[in-house]
Amino acid sequence: MFSAARLKQICAYADDIVITGRTKQILADTFCKLKHEAPNAGLIVNNNKTKYLFCTRKAINATYINAGEEQFEQVNSFKYLGTVVNTDSAVEEEIKERMGAGNMAYRGHKKKQFSSILISRNVKPQLYDTLIRPTVSYVPETWVLRENVTNKLMIFERKIMRKIFGPTRTADGYWRI
Repeated sequence: MFSAARLKQICAYADDIVITGRTKQILADTFCKLKHEAPNAGLIVNNNKTKYLFCTRKAINATYINAGEEQFEQVNSFKYLGTVVNTDSAVEEEIKERMGAGNMAYRGHKKKQFSSILISRNVKPQLYDTLIRPTVSYVPETWVLRENVTNKLMIFERKIMRKIFGPTRTADGYWRI
């Protein structure tokens, strides 16, 4: 199934490989084939880092899978290509990580772009749309947004916009956010 040329192509682009299958036996067989052909492509499989995720609506009892001589632990979620994949397809954990990345992006650009008096107030929302929003909305096509998740995203956006614009003075002399 895996030729040495195909493994070299896979290794050239990423060091993480996902194997999918409908049964545990298919996963174990495919992993054994990968493990057998990996040295031909210069790939080393780390047995300590190899885990599996089992997605089903049924309750599962097994916490390990045997593939040849190796035994792999089951996990409930893992990060693959920057996205958190979990057993129940919930996006709350992913949204939390994305908002943390958005906060880091804001702090990284705060001094030069968002706090600068040289950049007008009209340009700062465009900077937000260009620099921070893509960080938060990475891979949104796979998200199933519920009302509470949508509210969290809207709260995050308002919080960042309040930080960008700062307080304003009203006509009656009071300061408001």
